[in-house]
Formats: sequence, C-alpha cells, structure tokens
Amino acid sequence: MASQQVSQKGMDWLVSGRGYAIIMVYIGHVLLAYYSVGLTEPMTVGRMLQVGVIPFFIVLSGAFYSSSQLGFLAYFRFKLLQRYLPVLFFGLLVIPIYALLNQRMFNEALNLSPLYLLGIPSANWPTWFLIALMVSELCFYGIIKRCKNKTILALLALALFFLGCFYNAFKNSQGGWVFYLGMVWSVGAVPFFLSCMILGRLCRRHILKLRKLETWRACLFLLASIFILAIFSHINDRFARPEKEGIFRFITDEMVVIFIGQYGNAVYFLLASLAGIAFCFYMARVLPVTRLTVWIGDKSLLLFCLNGAFHHAVNPLLAKNFPIPANTWYWGLSYAVVIALISLLILVPVVAVLEKTLPQLLGRPMLKGPLLPALYKAEKTQIN
Repeated sequence: MASQQVSQKGMDWLVSGRGYAIIMVYIGHVLLAYYSVGLTEPMTVGRMLQVGVIPFFIVLSGAFYSSSQLGFLAYFRFKLLQRYLPVLFFGLLVIPIYALLNQRMFNEALNLSPLYLLGIPSANWPTWFLIALMVSELCFYGIIKRCKNKTILALLALALFFLGCFYNAFKNSQGGWVFYLGMVWSVGAVPFFLSCMILGRLCRRHILKLRKLETWRACLFLLASIFILAIFSHINDRFARPEKEGIFRFITDEMVVIFIGQYGNAVYFLLASLAGIAFCFYMARVLPVTRLTVWIGDKSLLLFCLNGAFHHAVNPLLAKNFPIPANTWYWGLSYAVVIALISLLILVPVVAVLEKTLPQLLGRPMLKGPLLPALYKAEKTQIN
C-alpha cells in the first residue's frame, strides 16, 4: 500500500480514496464468498473490482515513490523489513483464527508454511500484494535511477504490460510446475505492477491536479470510467485456462485475478484497467471525505493484511448461514457492503492495539515500540 507514501497534509481526498478502495476490497471478498455457495449474479459487480482497485494502489505507490539515497543492499534490507516482515507476521496472526473457524485452512496453513520461503503467502493470501509490491519496488529502484526520459518510461510501461500478459497466458496454459514457478516471489505479477508504478510516476502532476477539478466535471469522468470499465470487464470474461486443478479449483473462470496472472484478453484488460484506475481516482475526488474513510485509508496496509481472516474464515461462514434473498447483483452488493463495513469496524480496536505495541512488524521498521526496538535505523537519508 501507499499508506506511508502519501502525506495527509492537503491530501485527505487521496487518503480517503484509499479508504474507499479498501472498502471495495472487503466488498469483493464478501462477494467471492457468496459466489462460492452458488450465487453467481453478485460476481457481475465483484469481477470488476480487482481490475481497478488493485492497480489504483500500485499507481499510487509509483506516483509517490521517493528514491532513497541508500545503496541497493541497504534498500533491499529495508524493503524486507517493511514488506516481507508484515507478510510473515500476519500469516502467523491468522492461523489461530483458522484453527477456530476453518479447519481446512488451518491444516493448509501449517502444511504449506514452507512456501513463505519462496515468497508465497499460503496462510494469508491477501498479503501476496506486499510480496509483489516489494519485488516491484526493488526493480523500480533501478529503473528510476537509470531512466529519466518520460517517453522511454511510457514505452517501457507498455512493453512491461504486454510482456506480463503474454508471459502469464503461457504460464497458466502450461499449468504444473511452470505455473507454480511463476508464483514464486510473485514474478508473474511484477511486470504489471511495474507498468502501473511507471504510470503513476508519469501521471503524478495530473493526479495532484484532480483536487482542483470542478465536481461536475469529475462526476462526468467518473460516470464515463464506470461505463468503460463495465463494458470491457464484461467483454473480457473468457480465459484460456488449464483444467481446474490445484489452485484453479478456487479461482472463478470469468474473473481477472492479478496474483495468478489471469488477465484474459490483453487489450481488453488494458482498457478495463485504465478505466478502473480512473474510476478510483475520480471516486476519491467526488465522494465525501469523512473521518472513517480517512482512517481506513491511513490504515490501508494493516486492513489489507487483516482481511485474510475474514476472506478465508469469517466470510464463508456468513455466506453459508446468511443467504441473500435472491440471486441478483443488487442483493449481493447490499449484503456485501453491510458485512464489509461491520468487518472494518470490528478491526478498529485490533488496529489500535497492533499499532501501539508492534509497529515494527506492520511496515514501519524505523519506529520504536514497547515490545521491540526499532529494527531499522535510517541515517542521513529519507526512506519511503
């Protein structure tokens, strides 16, 4: 997440936008739970969320990325503490919850725990984002130091996007060890992440100008982006895939899933992603900035990782025991919004306790805490 990368001074609308985006992540995971019990229509909405919301966070990371004066090895160590350490911590945190609510996930978490050494967060799947972001930031470190030309960066972003699409199409069609090798350290997601980070870098000034855009214009652009997103998400709903084996047993056929590289048609995915990113930015500009959405946006890293417990343990139980009245997208969305907001409110005291006691394990290794000292000391440098 870009939770430590966007200053709140004069930027509350963007922080709030992150908050709305996290709410949509929670909504999407609730919709997936209802999809798993046979309610297919809610996925009409749910399959559009990952196309825009995940790229929105990556674009923000690139837009507000600050190159460090550290050498690469020191920067690498910092990123391990900032990104990978939370992945391990939140993986351990959800295991007792699985033991209570989802025995299958509990057994899987224990049996597959060695995969963490390969950067595959088998216990808490939502933290794949941090793995992919960490690897992408390490690559971005080199790109930004060596390339300043905007035209070259734009061409590089486009080349990386299509490289990622073609590579993942091949990887997924092969299945077996080829597919799982592409899961190691999220290498399959890195080209797409890098293309989004470069896009954010190139569009930083335009993003900042959105705050001054007239509301009526922003509303028109918001409606246009929703329209384009809906069209190309609908068109892009047939994927070439291997037999439903392994992890594909848990992945819906018609949904873009970035962490396994299921993109569908490259051109349709590109247009849907750009529309989805625009939708998130215009949504941030148009929707009200509230204390709740700013708080959620500020804690986006923690909430994203904590969502693993709800996604795999709580949401499936709710979908099974609280069925929606009808198999329609609006009933599914209504239930998902209510459940998502309740989930986030439940986490308020959890986040407060974790931030107070163990900030070093939550992506802020430079902070001191009551239980652990600072794990990283930055001297004469400003690290982002």
